[in-house]
Amino acid sequence: MQVTQPHHQKSTGPAVIERDPNEAAWWDSLELIGDDAGYYEPLGARHAAFFPDQVPTLLVSFERAEDIRASAADQLPMAFGLTKPQGWSSLTLICDGDTWYRDPAIYAYFDRLVDDAFFEDFDRVVFYGAGACGYAAAAYSVASPGSRVV
Repeated sequence: MQVTQPHHQKSTGPAVIERDPNEAAWWDSLELIGDDAGYYEPLGARHAAFFPDQVPTLLVSFERAEDIRASAADQLPMAFGLTKPQGWSSLTLICDGDTWYRDPAIYAYFDRLVDDAFFEDFDRVVFYGAGACGYAAAAYSVASPGSRVV
């Protein structure tokens, strides 16, 4: 993967990600699964939201694309594997690289979820992440008052 705009330079537009064919096929497969089970939405150049909807509990996880592809035999987000057998919903925010989820597209996405009262559709909401993803889980949990953070 190569980013055509270096991170330290101010960009006049979103960075363009050039992916190898295998990686692009993986992102495409997530989109197909997400569209079938709920939705998949690209968020800017380096993030995406993957939402299989089942209710009544929602696990919001923050995961790195590299970790998903390397650790899971099915190459699906960890939260999807945990929640599907339980009948829970999962919303996975996926980053491509070490972004810390600091992107105007992510901010706008969470603003939209709050405006649409998205989190109110669930009896229980849990945010999860580890490392930089844990930082994101804690930071974005304010979008769902009363949620838990792991």
